[in-house]
Amino acid sequence: MTDIDTVLTVLSSHRRRYILYYLEDHGSAKIQELARSEVEHTQMVHRDLPRLADVGYIMHDDERIEYDPCPLLERFLDVCKDIELGGGERSRTPP
Repeated sequence: MTDIDTVLTVLSSHRRRYILYYLEDHGSAKIQELARSEVEHTQMVHRDLPRLADVGYIMHDDERIEYDPCPLLERFLDVCKDIELGGGERSRTPP
């Protein structure tokens, strides 16, 4: 069970939000699809993906990420998308 504090903590990182935006639209991704540089890859693998996996929003291995949606997360994620992406552009890689 996810609570509001967990959702807000996860969504406080722009990189995690953009990972979740992409996964919400595509369901899964290769890690390389989301990481545009080696630094970004390292930060995602060591920081962002473990955090998302710890709270149960994704499952991942060394190559792939699978989205495991949660209704409360999706409600907040939709609000963030509308604010950040203007409701138009739905798929973006992390900045």
